[in-house]
Amino acid sequence: MATSHLHKRPPQATPASVRDSMNRLLEQSRNLHNRLAISRDEHSPVYQYASLGAELRGASREVAQLLEEFEIEKYMRDDLFKIVDTVKKDPSSQNLDIQARHYLNSEHRKYVANGLGLEPGPLRDRFKEIKKQMNVLGVEFQSNLDEDRGEIRVSIQDLDERDPGQDGMVKVTLQYADYFPIMDNARNSKTRKRLFLAFKNKCKGNVPLFREMMILRDEAARLLGDANYAAYQLGDRLVTSPEKVNSFLDDLRCRLADRGAEELKRLKALKTADREGEPAGGEQYCLWDYRYYNRLLLEKDYQIDQQEIAEFFPLNKTLEGMLDIFSRLFGLVFYEVDASNQTKDLTWYPDVRIFHVWDDDDDGGEFVGVGISISRFSATARSERIAHRYGITISLAPPEQPRYLYLDLYARDGKRGHPFNINLQPGFEYENGDRSYPSTVLLCSFAKPAGTKPCLLHHSDMVTLFHELGHGIHDLVRKTRYSRFHGTMTVLDFCETPSKMLENWCWLSRPLQSLSHHYETGEPIPQSMVDNLIRVKKVNSGLFYLRQLHISIFDLHIHQPPSHASILNTDITSTYNSLWQSITQMAGPSGETTATDTGGNDWGHGYATFFHLLSDYGAGYYSYLLADVYALDMFHSVFKSDPLNPEQGRRYRRMVLEKGGSQPEMKTLSDFLGREATTQAFYEELAIGGRSRIC
Repeated sequence: MATSHLHKRPPQATPASVRDSMNRLLEQSRNLHNRLAISRDEHSPVYQYASLGAELRGASREVAQLLEEFEIEKYMRDDLFKIVDTVKKDPSSQNLDIQARHYLNSEHRKYVANGLGLEPGPLRDRFKEIKKQMNVLGVEFQSNLDEDRGEIRVSIQDLDERDPGQDGMVKVTLQYADYFPIMDNARNSKTRKRLFLAFKNKCKGNVPLFREMMILRDEAARLLGDANYAAYQLGDRLVTSPEKVNSFLDDLRCRLADRGAEELKRLKALKTADREGEPAGGEQYCLWDYRYYNRLLLEKDYQIDQQEIAEFFPLNKTLEGMLDIFSRLFGLVFYEVDASNQTKDLTWYPDVRIFHVWDDDDDGGEFVGVGISISRFSATARSERIAHRYGITISLAPPEQPRYLYLDLYARDGKRGHPFNINLQPGFEYENGDRSYPSTVLLCSFAKPAGTKPCLLHHSDMVTLFHELGHGIHDLVRKTRYSRFHGTMTVLDFCETPSKMLENWCWLSRPLQSLSHHYETGEPIPQSMVDNLIRVKKVNSGLFYLRQLHISIFDLHIHQPPSHASILNTDITSTYNSLWQSITQMAGPSGETTATDTGGNDWGHGYATFFHLLSDYGAGYYSYLLADVYALDMFHSVFKSDPLNPEQGRRYRRMVLEKGGSQPEMKTLSDFLGREATTQAFYEELAIGGRSRIC
């Protein structure tokens, strides 16, 4: 018999060792994600939206698709999910601090939402294939929008400010920069209708892509056991079920109906009086009439001349004023990197400018990231000027990891037409406590100055710019441990709220005065003009919100069919157009003003001409309405009586902006308000009464 040998017993697992091992693995995963966040070319997301070269835009989209596919693969790995699932189920996970626990729950939800709740086999394989197909559809849909070069030719008679071609006709693109001014100012109804229909029929190739996306989303949700895609999406949002969102939207629609009808009656009367400019169809108020007669009403009854107002808001000076407001409220200092010798090789276009942002001395004077300022502060020659202006001391030694805010303001070929903010690199905390600083970019498409005349902003442009700058500030001042929760990386139906709240400053007398600077005389805007501008804030707001309701209701309707067969048989185009007409009570080309007869409602596919509903905003467009509710609640409760109060501004920064998505957003909101949020301020603003809780 062979001699037996005794060996030591292998180390046995203990509860403590299991927890320690899992925590180490999670920490390693977190650090890996942090390194991935800063390892890519930080400009890569921008190229697809802003590069002049079609090949570079295409390559950037391919990269975006690869990153999405990598995310799908990562969150469909059983081995990683088992680790996360084990830690989440361990009772000791409840001892984690709120941010770590929130990260764990968020990570777990991502795995489940990507099919890891399904048993390995055909169903999970099908779910994975659907996710990849949806990724491809989204990239193609966006590419069609970005590369659209549609245009029409119209008579110069309706376009007085444009230079005609030799035949007296002008080319008009189907980009917002052309579309909105003409719809606002073209007196001839036929011209407006023609442009309206051309705009609503662009990107025809997106119609089948949209339909296929709706079908795939519904199938994916049902594979996971959800009733529909809306139920799948809303599971971890502020409003946690389609039923609650439907109730909110239905209640708002009911409250707005009478107000919208009264506003429409007033506009119809104006159209009747202006019948000379309306050779046919004067008895109806059509979808292409709204912007023109809204402008006419503001001019005739409220003495609002948007062109005259714009003369007081040249882009550069207005931006400088906006930064002064952000400085005062949030304790920030902005200065520009010297373009002459530091930035020429760091940007994708010569117009792009780069800025740093610092805390002022009251907030520690430390580097924040990169911010936006129009003032041409050099990091060297003008440091004394900055210090004197803000009463601070600035060290010009660069931080170890400087990050930048890129400001790309002007329209050009190949650039996306509407303004938006993109995070280029998130901020987070390293294991040793050091911070990685963020960088962010604001992309706009304002008209480039011609000659010596600067770009002038209409008031609506100014509101939009202030909103997007708000996203940029949110991106820069957050202080989160994990890159997952950086800045605007909150649940969808909260992420617009901070910027929506800041829009209120564009309707207040003191901020408007401080932002204004006549492009020729330097004079501030007259108080009488400010008073008139503030007076029209609520004019036709009922119709504005009914239009927002149209898109929100369509979005929820198309994403919660009663069965999969139902979405297969849905006429998406007719549904979109009939809802538009029935909710706003404006006539479309078919002449139908109600949804009872959908015949002839195939005149346009507006849902396929913007990306929101195919992005994360699918089953989430209501977020814009909800953001107004939360934003007005915060503004009325805290800022209305003293909008430039630096103490409250810093409190808002600490309690809302710096939190990012690092804790449940309803906690962020209720902590700041000191109570649960309600609709009261929103309904009072619209003069439609009532008070209710959202959730």
